[in-house]
Amino acid sequence: MPQPSAPSAQVTAAEISRIAGVTRATVSNWRRRHDDFPAPSGGTDSSPLYDLEEVRAWLASRGQHTAATPSGELRTTLRLREQGGAGVSDLLVLVLAAARRPADDLAGLLSLPDDDLVKQANDAAAGVADVVPDTEPVRFTAADTTVLRALLLCVRDEGAQTALGVLAERELEDSAASGAYRTPAPLADLLARLVPGSPARVLDPACGSGTLLTAAAARGARELYGQDSLPVQARRAAVDLLLTAGENADVTVRTGDSLRADAFPDLTVDAVLCNPPYGDRDWGHDDLAYDSRW
Repeated sequence: MPQPSAPSAQVTAAEISRIAGVTRATVSNWRRRHDDFPAPSGGTDSSPLYDLEEVRAWLASRGQHTAATPSGELRTTLRLREQGGAGVSDLLVLVLAAARRPADDLAGLLSLPDDDLVKQANDAAAGVADVVPDTEPVRFTAADTTVLRALLLCVRDEGAQTALGVLAERELEDSAASGAYRTPAPLADLLARLVPGSPARVLDPACGSGTLLTAAAARGARELYGQDSLPVQARRAAVDLLLTAGENADVTVRTGDSLRADAFPDLTVDAVLCNPPYGDRDWGHDDLAYDSRW
C-alpha cells in the first residue's frame, strides 16, 4: 500500500510576498493579471490560503527566486515536516548542541549525506539532552533531514537565538497555549537592577522564555532557577539560559505549575524575579485559597 505524501503547507498572500521578496501589492497584482497564478487551496474569500509548493513552482516558472532568509526557510520547513517526524523539543536540544560548535563544523555537517547527518545530529543532541527539562531521548530519522539542514543553516547564519525563537513560536502555534508573551529585555533589565545588592541565586517561578533570569545573569547571578507551566517555555528558557548565561552559570529549569506543584519547595534564594501570568482565571483558587504559604 503506497504511503500518503505529506501535505504541503498553506501560505497567505503576505507570506508569499515575504518568500518572493516583493510587496503585498505586487502579489495582489500577480493574482489579477496572471490566469495561471495558483488558485486558493483553503482559507476564505477575504483571507485565502495557497499551496506553498504550487506557489514555489509558479515563482520558479517566472524566474522569481525565493528571498527567504534561513529563519524563514526554517519556518516553512517546520510547517511542511511530516507527521511523526522530529518534534520541536528534539530540535530545541539540537539548537543548543549546534550553538556550541564553530561555524566551520556546522558547514561540515551541512555537507554530509543524509544518513551521516542524521547520525551526527543524534549524537550531538544526546550530548546535551539532560539539561533540557522533560525531553525524551532524541531520535532523528531520514524523514527529518530537511528540517535538520534548515535548522543548522539558521543557527550558522542567523544565530542560535533566532533558531530558538522560530522553534518556540511554532510549538506555541501548535498547542492550545495562549498568553505566552516574552518580557521585553529593557523591562527585564530594569527589574534586575531594582534588586538590592548582587544576588547570586535567583528564582523565577513563572519564567516563560527566561528573559528575567537572563537579565539576572547579566547582573552577576550564577545560580538560576526557573519553572513554567508550559513545557515549550520551560525548554526554551533552559536552552536560552545555557546559551546566554555563560559556562559558569548553574541553570535549573523545571516544568509545572509553581503554585500547585512547586518544583523547588526547599530552595532558598537571594531574589525572586517574576512577571506573573496576569489574567489567568484558572489559577487554582479552590485548591489554594487556604494554602499555608499565603
